[in-house]
Amino acid sequence: MNDFESYRNAAEGFRANKDYLNAIENFKLALSLKNDDNFVLEGLGYCYFNNREYSKCIEFYEKTNYDFFDSATKHQIFYNLGVC
Repeated sequence: MNDFESYRNAAEGFRANKDYLNAIENFKLALSLKNDDNFVLEGLGYCYFNNREYSKCIEFYEKTNYDFFDSATKHQIFYNLGVC
């Protein structure tokens, strides 16, 4: 496993446990290694949404390629953007 995968996996674990600050930190570290990963961009948007940092949520969701995700994830992204 490389550093990118390690940071992304750690971030997903923190996200699952609703530890959004640590998830954001690890997603950012992963993003610094691969700045166009859709899972990381979506994860940052989701975590910022749950931290009520709506301008940052919008920033990362807008960088996400929506076609990459299944319909349930797309729905969640568009719902969150609507709330922001």
